[in-house]
Amino acid sequence: MATINYKHSLSGEYLSEVYDKESFGLRLSNSDEMTLGDNSNARIDIHGTGFEYSNGKATAGIITSATFYDDSGHTLLTVEDAHIKASRLFAEMNKYGVNYLPWTLASHNDEVYGSNASDNITGGTGDDVIRGGAGGDYLNGYFGNDTLYGGKGADQFLFGTGWGIDTIKDFHDSGSDQDIIHLQYQSMWNSMVKHQEGDNVVLDFGHGDKLIIEHAQAANITMDDFQFG
Repeated sequence: MATINYKHSLSGEYLSEVYDKESFGLRLSNSDEMTLGDNSNARIDIHGTGFEYSNGKATAGIITSATFYDDSGHTLLTVEDAHIKASRLFAEMNKYGVNYLPWTLASHNDEVYGSNASDNITGGTGDDVIRGGAGGDYLNGYFGNDTLYGGKGADQFLFGTGWGIDTIKDFHDSGSDQDIIHLQYQSMWNSMVKHQEGDNVVLDFGHGDKLIIEHAQAANITMDDFQFG
């Protein structure tokens, strides 16, 4: 299981807003380390073994860790305990851009830690554990059966169709830190079946999609706890 640590909040930005697409590319290419960067000095330092290169891309080797920096030298996030082919990183970066790079590096079934500020965190396709931290975070487990911890602050939990079974461990339905469940479509609310299972509330959207809210009461989960679109 790889670990992603958010060190410096992106404040709602995407990585594509940090790294300039036109000038972004391979800046350093050694057998055990490489750097991807742009003309503003924003960069990604990548470590591993057996790196080989051709035409500005890595064609061989295994990536084990990476650190993402902005143009001021702030560490945005780190990926540790990774194990993916370097060639795959370049193939998926060419296909999807930089926004998905942390998840390409981490691969599947990852553990993600937010910073103490407001983070915008989207999971990958595996069964991820995402911990938002102290800020008002926007947490999107995406595909897979994910476990979400908002932490302190008024957090938003995004859930959509085809996303599996996600579990919110610490939903606050009232108070200054009231959290919100952000459904992908208004129609999901119309088809939702809500019921109590022991100490938990289960929101069943059909077709295998469920959102489990732990330590909650069904009567307290109302439309005021939701946003759409």
